[in-house]
Amino acid sequence: MYLKLGFKPNQLASQALLIGLIVETGHMSIANRRTFKAASTLVEFGADPEQALSLTRPTMDDSERIARLKSAQRLRVERIGKWIVAFSEVGSYHASAARALIALGAHLAIIAGKREDELTISLRSTREFTSETGIHLGTHLANPLGRAMNGMGGGHATAAGANGNGEVNDAFKLALRIVRNFITQPTKTNTEPPSYAEPPSQTGVITQK
Repeated sequence: MYLKLGFKPNQLASQALLIGLIVETGHMSIANRRTFKAASTLVEFGADPEQALSLTRPTMDDSERIARLKSAQRLRVERIGKWIVAFSEVGSYHASAARALIALGAHLAIIAGKREDELTISLRSTREFTSETGIHLGTHLANPLGRAMNGMGGGHATAAGANGNGEVNDAFKLALRIVRNFITQPTKTNTEPPSYAEPPSQTGVITQK
């Protein structure tokens, strides 16, 4: 917007924009060419990338560490072809727990938790998974999950989320069904998910102890 209007942001504005860019792309984990080009331009305008990175990497508190460890302790794994899909349930820090499972080796991580009547789901995947399967987590998984739960969902190709009503296990089964159908029927254009009222298919989820 600055460039289209013919203005050059000052150093403070450039720094603020770079910080926002880093945060919204998960420290460039979902960045593309335009993102890096924008970041480079902001650095030319005076933004300090080292300061921006340090400001956006807060120290992890104990509750977040415990949520990550619980997600690993409660881990369930399903293999679809060559892809490893990890499921787990935690009460908070869903996105952080999903990132942790990706770091542990999963291609796709699905973390869910229920608080009172609201069900929250966080989704993360590797770039390899998204590129080879064609699954956009926001469009093909979070959006139909949110609609099926009478809520909403969306996000990026490798990072997305949904919220609504329902049970954690039902959400896991539905997510797995959507992913399996997409991978086994890649040319199918209808992404409308099955209803929760539909009998769940056998998923063969393996419990890791």
